[in-house]
Amino acid sequence: MKSQAKTYSYFLIIALFPVTLIGCMVGPNFKSPQVNVPDRYLYDSLSGTAQNPAIDSAWWKNFGDPKLDSLIKIAIDSNKNLSIALSRVEQARLKARSARADLAPSLDISGSASWEHTEQAGWTQNYTVQPSISWTLDVFGKLRRMSQSAKADWLASKYGYSATMLSLLSEVATNYFSLLEYKRNLDISRQTYRSREISFAMIDSSFKYGKSSGLDRRQAESQLQTAAAAISQYERAVAQTTLTINSLLGENPHPIETSHSLTIENITIPDIPSGIPASLLKRRPDIMQAYQQAASASAQIGVAVANRFPSFALTGAGGVASEIVKGISSGNPVAWGGKVLITEPLLNWGNNKRAVEIARETYKQTVLQYEQTVINAFSEVEQSLSAIQTYKQQIKKYQALLKTVNDIREMTTQLYAAGSTDYLQVLDAERTYFSTQIQYVQLLSSQLAAYTTLYMALGGGLYE
Repeated sequence: MKSQAKTYSYFLIIALFPVTLIGCMVGPNFKSPQVNVPDRYLYDSLSGTAQNPAIDSAWWKNFGDPKLDSLIKIAIDSNKNLSIALSRVEQARLKARSARADLAPSLDISGSASWEHTEQAGWTQNYTVQPSISWTLDVFGKLRRMSQSAKADWLASKYGYSATMLSLLSEVATNYFSLLEYKRNLDISRQTYRSREISFAMIDSSFKYGKSSGLDRRQAESQLQTAAAAISQYERAVAQTTLTINSLLGENPHPIETSHSLTIENITIPDIPSGIPASLLKRRPDIMQAYQQAASASAQIGVAVANRFPSFALTGAGGVASEIVKGISSGNPVAWGGKVLITEPLLNWGNNKRAVEIARETYKQTVLQYEQTVINAFSEVEQSLSAIQTYKQQIKKYQALLKTVNDIREMTTQLYAAGSTDYLQVLDAERTYFSTQIQYVQLLSSQLAAYTTLYMALGGGLYE
């Protein structure tokens, strides 16, 4: 008996020895990649709002347009790509929970029943109930590294969702400003057409009475046709931009009515919320996504290293058996048993070693991608800040230019009516005034788009 007990003790020690090693995890622990962060933005000093602390998460409200607010809300609720990204977050969360569950033992139960009839014994019934337990011991941390990787993938998907949302909202805002631009240019083209229609009628009448030349009449007609062509151009632009917004909203094609009292000229110009560069690392969802992807790749190195070591699994099973259903009780035969399964990789022609090297290269790529994402982020902020400043200066100059060319247009019209100049001067002044109006509206739209791009480049305040 003593010998048998001693044997069981040795067996128990051997079986439980791997459990004492579970605290060990092979492979590197993830360390945050080091990036060079500037002390300040290069073009932030031009704004006069350096170190503005935070960005409103509902940044689009700073433009003061209720219609834009409603379009953003619809996009958040209905955009299909955003819904797909949200589904991916849930999928990654479930995978992370599944990976975590692999660390715990699993319990199963099985049962069987059989009937047999013979002439000698009649009916014979056999019933068996057998629970079993199995546990893969995480001796070298493979399962824990897999759990770390899955959790990082889950966090990366959450940041990916936020990046998708930020990109979507930016697209909605930018296209909305383009819609305002095209509608305003369409109004300008229609006003110009009506004005030129009156001018053409006057010159046509003068031509009939011999007071103007045929050349003047043909030139006035060409100006009228140019305005008519511009109307068609901007009608097309309005329709196509509307359809683009419909798609972003996740809706079927339908007209989008904008405010009659709120045009692109009186949209509120917000302050520049640049903040400090260091905050960008935690504010931009694409940076945080790249960071978590690097963390996941680091954990996968540990998984690959662990595959080069033995794996241990404990299994146990027991149960009762009876020849009749009502006989399953404590008095029936009980059987139990267990075993330790050890698997050691012996010869795989270096595949496991190469898997570790591949995992390390993958990790290196994710770190480089993270660093490049950070560099791109700083560049996008600087580009937006620079664009906003130069647009402000350019718009101010165009406001003065617009007044000047309008004065020239009115003066040449008066001189032509007095017979002091030819119609070619009038045509040139009309063309200049029309093109300057169009360019001015385009500048306003580009300025608003630059603010939208800046909010996106700064992360949209989603993690403030």
